[in-house]
Amino acid sequence: MTILLLADGGAVPIGLLYWLLVILWLIFGIWSGWPAAAAPAPGWRPIGGNLLIFVLFVLIGLKLFGFPIGG
Repeated sequence: MTILLLADGGAVPIGLLYWLLVILWLIFGIWSGWPAAAAPAPGWRPIGGNLLIFVLFVLIGLKLFGFPIGG
């Protein structure tokens, strides 16, 4: 199943697009929730909630699209 058509007539599989978005979510999710050096301990709580949802979506992605590296 394809979701994005390229200019040369090729297509990007939906699985590749899914894993790209999951990796971007991981990077920006940690970056946006990272507390400053002087921040109190509760600054880590948003990262924990985001990490739990991230793990759930990774498990769903593994079931639907398979491992991101390889065939």
